[in-house]
Amino acid sequence: MSLSSDLTNLCSHSEAGTGFRLGSGRALRLRFEVPMIGKKPPRVSLHAPYWLVPSGKSSNLCTAGASALIAGALLVGLHSWDIRGQEPVWQEVLQAGSFICHAEFPFSQTSAVRDQLLRLEHDLAHALGIEPRPILVEVFLLADQSRYRAFLAHYFPDVPYRRALYIRRDGRTMVMTFRSPQLEVDLRHECVHALLHGWLPYLPLWLDEGLAKYFEQPPGRRAFEHPYLRTVRFQAWLGYRLALEELESLHDMTQMGAREYRASWAWVHYLLHGPAEVNEELRAYLQEIQRLNMPGPLSVRLRKQVPDLEKSFLAHFRSWKP
Repeated sequence: MSLSSDLTNLCSHSEAGTGFRLGSGRALRLRFEVPMIGKKPPRVSLHAPYWLVPSGKSSNLCTAGASALIAGALLVGLHSWDIRGQEPVWQEVLQAGSFICHAEFPFSQTSAVRDQLLRLEHDLAHALGIEPRPILVEVFLLADQSRYRAFLAHYFPDVPYRRALYIRRDGRTMVMTFRSPQLEVDLRHECVHALLHGWLPYLPLWLDEGLAKYFEQPPGRRAFEHPYLRTVRFQAWLGYRLALEELESLHDMTQMGAREYRASWAWVHYLLHGPAEVNEELRAYLQEIQRLNMPGPLSVRLRKQVPDLEKSFLAHFRSWKP
C-alpha cells in the first residue's frame, strides 16, 4: 500500500519537471513503497508545511485536519520489505514543512534536520521571490552506504549510483541519501531540486544546478565561504568567466562538469548578490515562469539592464569580500 490518495490530493502539484535527474532521458516508472519498522509504527513528529502557515504566524501552527491526514497516511501506508534478510528500521519519521523524512537512525544524531529543512524552504522562496506551492517531498535517510546501495538496488536497479538522489515520478517526489559526513550538504542540494521542480513548471539546467550548489551550504557559508568562491575570485582577477549564453546552451546532465557547476554557482551568486537591477530581473524571470509564461533567455533580459554584463560580473567578484 502506498501513501493515501487523500494525502496526495492535499499535497498535489504539477507533473511538469524532471523525473529522473541523471541525464539518461528514460522515464522511471517503478512503484515505491515505504517500509514498516518491524512490528511497530515509527515515531511520528509533525510540523506545519511552509505553505500551510499564515503569514506572520508561528511555523508550529498546522491545521488539525492536515496533521491528522499526514499522520494517518504515514501509519497506514507502510508495508514490510526485505534487504539481505534484514528489515530496514525507520527509527523516526518527522514532518518538516513540505518534507516527510524517514530515517534509519535517530534524528538527534544529525544537526537539527527539521530546522534545516524548514529554513531551506523559507530561504529559497524568499531569495527568489516566488510563491511556494503545496507539495510533498518524501525523504529517505539510510543508515550507511551499504544499506543505501541495497535500498537502491531493490527499488531502482536501473538507476546509476549517486551519493544522493532526487527522483520525481508518478505524482511522488523523493529524495534519498545516507548518513555520512556529507549528509547535510547532499540533503540540502537534492531538496532544493525537489522544491524548485515542485514550485516551477520548468527551469534551465544551469540555473537549477547553480541554485542547488548555492543553497546546499548552511546559511552562514553561502555568500562568503562557499568552496567555489576562492577559485571564482581568482579567475575574475584574471578576467576569465564562462559566458551565461554558454550555460544556457546546456540541456543535459552529461554536459555538466566541474567547470559548468562552478560557473553556474558563480552566476547565481552574482544574480543574488550583484546589482539590484540584476536581482530584480532574476525575480521577474522566475515569476514569469511560475505564471506559465515563456520569459525568453535570462541573458537577453539581463543585458537590457546591464549592457556590459561580463564587466559587471567580473567586478562583482573582484570586490566581493565580507
